[in-house]
Amino acid sequence: MEGSVSSPVRAEVGTMAIDAAMDSQSDSKLKYVIIFGAPLIAGVALYWYMRRRKGNALSKNSAGSSGVQKSDTRAVSQKKVDEQMKSQKERATGYKDKGNRFFRNNRFKAAIESYSEGIKVCPVNETEMLSIFYQNRAASYEKLQMFDNVIQDCNKAIELNKRYSKAYLRRAKAWEQRGELRKCLEDATFSCMINDFKDEQALQLVDKMLKLFGAQQAKEIYHQRKPSLPSSPYIRNFLRSFSEDPVILDLNAKRNNVPQQKSHMPPSGYDLALQDLQDEIWDAVEAHCSEEIEKDQNKEKVDKALILRAGFSLITGKVTEAMKDVENLLSRENVDIKVRVNGLIKKATVELHFEKTEEALATFQKAVDLDPNNADIYLHRGQVYLLLDQLDQTVKNFATASFLKPDFVSPNVQLAYTEYRAGTRFNDRAQQNAGRKKFNECLKKFPNDSEVLFLYAQLMMGLEKYDSAEKYLNELIEIHPQDSAGFVHLGIIALQARKDIRGAVALMKTAIENDPKCQLAYETLGTLYIQTGQMVEGIALLDKGIAMAQTEAEIAHLIGLKTTAEIQMSASKKFGTEVPLFSVPLAVN
Repeated sequence: MEGSVSSPVRAEVGTMAIDAAMDSQSDSKLKYVIIFGAPLIAGVALYWYMRRRKGNALSKNSAGSSGVQKSDTRAVSQKKVDEQMKSQKERATGYKDKGNRFFRNNRFKAAIESYSEGIKVCPVNETEMLSIFYQNRAASYEKLQMFDNVIQDCNKAIELNKRYSKAYLRRAKAWEQRGELRKCLEDATFSCMINDFKDEQALQLVDKMLKLFGAQQAKEIYHQRKPSLPSSPYIRNFLRSFSEDPVILDLNAKRNNVPQQKSHMPPSGYDLALQDLQDEIWDAVEAHCSEEIEKDQNKEKVDKALILRAGFSLITGKVTEAMKDVENLLSRENVDIKVRVNGLIKKATVELHFEKTEEALATFQKAVDLDPNNADIYLHRGQVYLLLDQLDQTVKNFATASFLKPDFVSPNVQLAYTEYRAGTRFNDRAQQNAGRKKFNECLKKFPNDSEVLFLYAQLMMGLEKYDSAEKYLNELIEIHPQDSAGFVHLGIIALQARKDIRGAVALMKTAIENDPKCQLAYETLGTLYIQTGQMVEGIALLDKGIAMAQTEAEIAHLIGLKTTAEIQMSASKKFGTEVPLFSVPLAVN
């Protein structure tokens, strides 16, 4: 158990003095000084006043003698008080040592009794010792799983010493047992900050709570909020990740004016949904798919409407509805194999959302068994392996997809990026070179593609080749001016390369003006504001980013950033500049 606190304690003792005075069980003689101290002093003053008047009738020698006697009496009185205080402190120390012995021998109830006696006799001005008593008693309560008592005693210890890191950490663990994740996170973070982030136990608890609290809050937010469509670039990227989806093939044929079978009937719901996709009237797609499904007049179009509606349900956060459409499709007979495989890919995506990773991988395997040469399967499965940090499997799947469909941009450029980053991570020069070579091929083959330009710019940023990164980002913006991610990353370069905060803020604001649904812009600008001390503005932007996030994982990440900033604000109020504050990393993704 603890015997001292390394840092000086600055706490008011008035309340503790009253508590000691009102404690009828206490045998502390100090309480009589507290209660009767003022009348006693007044009585002494009156006594000396009367003595002085009487002394005026005496000789000067007598007056001199009286002055010496007065001084001696005061000295004796102060000495008695000092001895009394010393005696009380010694008694308290004895109780503390006794309690520590009981604790070491697992006699926790006896330890609690000893610490309680120590608290009764400890002089109220010995705030350091009192704080240790409360913290040690809290440790004993913790062993008995009496967590309410732990919290109460840690509260007392912290009142006496606001920098008592052990008390914060012990209270954090009690909050964890009570399921109070936010309070646990805050106390564990305070403990880390006081110890200059050198306490591994506290750091691990902070990391654990950030994940748990973020996930808890994300789940609540995700399921309670009204579903909404993401930004146009997000939808475009989602659609382009399916090169063998019959819906996308129909859309491309429509865009290329490929002659269609003439019909004297008005356009069906599915036909109208295709027109919506072409015109990017995203919010009309689902209704037109529903029209096709409800009329049920053309089986082929109903099947395609089901997978299209499932996809839009996925990106708007309606995963349960997406699964219903997919299961409906998979239960139907005589479904085109490409349509069925697309349904399986989306089923695996839903399973992954519900953290059913093994089921998702099994569903992907079913798709492979049905259509082993379908590049879409390997692209999406590779992305799952990337999330699982299984880079060998990621590279293998991306390579298979790009081999099966050499003109499919996404697996080609994602293979290049993954190979290069994996080579850098594992110091594998051969893999780095393979990734670099693949990137050069992509730049030649797909020179105007937004995904190629964006990922290559990111690669250059990682290598701190900012001039090259800016070149490709500017090309991206020129070709695709509505893609706000380019502006965000130009802002990050302005910060990293030139420390140009004003320029970075302007670029990120441009990204938001360009695309009010750009989650990355809100996240990055919010983080920048937090780093520059504009905490309220930064947190407000993170809230907007949370509203735009499309997955629970994205929401959890943003909740973590926001909570970190809020705790930093709380720490600044509590500790001022007495503890190091942590920085929130800028998003680069």
